[in-house]
Amino acid sequence: MAAAERLLDRIRHWASGGARAFTEAQREEMLQHSIQQHLSELLSTRKGSAQIDPDLGLQNNLELLSLGDSQAFADDIIRQIEKYEPRFLKPQVQITGIDHSRMQLDCALSGQLEGSRSAIRFMVSIHAGLGKVLVEL
Repeated sequence: MAAAERLLDRIRHWASGGARAFTEAQREEMLQHSIQQHLSELLSTRKGSAQIDPDLGLQNNLELLSLGDSQAFADDIIRQIEKYEPRFLKPQVQITGIDHSRMQLDCALSGQLEGSRSAIRFMVSIHAGLGKVLVEL
């Protein structure tokens, strides 16, 4: 079991009989899925709405998208990842599409997994008007 796993992932592993040893590839896949889930939660959170930390979450994405400030939005995503997802190293955001009428921003997140030289890439769709975020490997 990798130390980089989130607490709930480690508890699930233990509860399912945790004695089973995983291969390096299985650990890496579990780490990728854990990061994917956490990014979805992180990017779905509006800044100021989490009582535990007022800086957690993205700025009002409706305003940024309506102003056409996609670079500020990308910078905010990077700041959030660097601060709250330390297992995802050297994050980079590439805006791949903006639909102002639907208030949707699509981007690619790329970086490295902690403790690995493996590159990882997520495709993200942020539907600001609906308040939904989709993160895919």
